[in-house]
Amino acid sequence: MRTLLIVNPMSGARGQRWRSQDLPGMVQGWFPEAALHLTSGEGDATQAARQAVSDEIDLVVAVGGDGTINEVVNGLVGSSVHLGILPAGTENVLAKERHVPSALEKASLYLKDAPARRADVVKVGGKYFLCFAGIGFDALVVDRIQPEQKAKLGAMAYVMTGFEQMFKYQEVARTATIQVDEAPPLKLDFWQIIVANIQTYGGGLRPAPRASMHDGLLDMVVWPRADLPGMIHQIVATATGAHLGLAEVKYIQGQRIWIDTEPPSLVQIDGELLGFTPVLFEVLPQALWIRF
Repeated sequence: MRTLLIVNPMSGARGQRWRSQDLPGMVQGWFPEAALHLTSGEGDATQAARQAVSDEIDLVVAVGGDGTINEVVNGLVGSSVHLGILPAGTENVLAKERHVPSALEKASLYLKDAPARRADVVKVGGKYFLCFAGIGFDALVVDRIQPEQKAKLGAMAYVMTGFEQMFKYQEVARTATIQVDEAPPLKLDFWQIIVANIQTYGGGLRPAPRASMHDGLLDMVVWPRADLPGMIHQIVATATGAHLGLAEVKYIQGQRIWIDTEPPSLVQIDGELLGFTPVLFEVLPQALWIRF
């Protein structure tokens, strides 16, 4: 099997996790026959994955966090090339969801034995994602987080930035107009919307417990506008899975979801900023071969 390793050498809080180790060397040691590509900046992993498709590579292994995986996915969608992952990032949401071992050597052994299967991919704004999109508060946090803070604190930087932004954020009323498939549009107050292809999210949250990469559906969760104690209550409920028992939280499944907001809201996909609303999400059933 012809294999390409796409390694983000700055994975894990901007490389801090692997500072004392040779990440590319370790990975190549487990895949000695594979070609190696080290990413050099934003978008580079996507270009390398597209070249792998042109070169008729059989398997591309994304070595990094969810952002690196997302870039590789954008180069492989619709092709016959298989995607494997080795979790070397800060949070590794996708790897945890799919029960990929967190220890890289064990993950490499898992990958070699994992059967190939097809997975759904979500298309939005000319890009693709495997995990989730966030509209509203979480995208604001992604926008405001400081790179040096993320490098020093890792996932905790998101928590700290979130608390810093929460006070001002909840003061503004936000309304979303949402159309799911051919249903009549909904108008909802919100502070956070997630469109998910998997069940889990960063920080141990599980906002979309009915989601699956293999069902041809998108799962959308809408948290209504609340005061600060109300926001915290909803977050705690989401951590325990009790949020679906809150009457005001909306959970809707569909194949095509269009969302506009007033005022315009930031959108993030798999932890990377996309832009502002309005946005259209469409599921592409079985559009990607995966080995996890």
